Amino acid sequence: ALDAALNYARSKNVVTVAASGNTGNTTMQYPACGPVTLSVAATNSARTRSTFSTYNSCVGIAAPGEAIVVPWLPYGANSYARVNGTSFASPHVAAAAALVLAAYPTATPDQVRTALTGSAIDLGTAGRDDQYGAGLLDAAGALRKAAAALTPTTTSTTKAPTTTLKATTTTTTLRATTTTTTLRSTTTTLKATTTTLKATTTTIKATTTTVKR
Repeated sequence: ALDAALNYARSKNVVTVAASGNTGNTTMQYPACGPVTLSVAATNSARTRSTFSTYNSCVGIAAPGEAIVVPWLPYGANSYARVNGTSFASPHVAAAAALVLAAYPTATPDQVRTALTGSAIDLGTAGRDDQYGAGLLDAAGALRKAAAALTPTTTSTTKAPTTTLKATTTTTTLRATTTTTTLRSTTTTLKATTTTLKATTTTIKATTTTVKR
């Protein structure tokens, strides 16, 4: 039932973060060892595993879990205390996951997990190990990792405009109306033909004027 609930949460893009436990041994704890949970171990100020921190194959990452200052109501209102436990380490990781999601709201749980573990500071044995998982949380590094993986690459293509010039040939035809005038007198007959003019844009052709007496 617990695994089903965790899987359901993941299907809704929920990133599940849980404390590894405070047994100080390899006991499997739940929900830390759930199928999709990011299990968090605790470290101290020397960046070594806290003696109480549970370590096993479920551990995915580590975060500070000793001498963490928190509000402490048993001491009264507005009171604080220094506390230890993996339950105080896991909120660091959950907060870092929230930062990644705030910057990249469409990131999947796997992408968020990769950003967190892929940017962790390696501690202990090189690479992933049961004591620290991928290493010590680096929230700023997680944001950089997410930016490199999730920021879309934009390719700008500039196409030079193409200008097409089309020459248009215009032909102009000039026509003169031919008029024939006949003058008659008792002794002289005069017949005249007016000039006919035809022209294109480059050629003008004209007929000559003929006058007959």
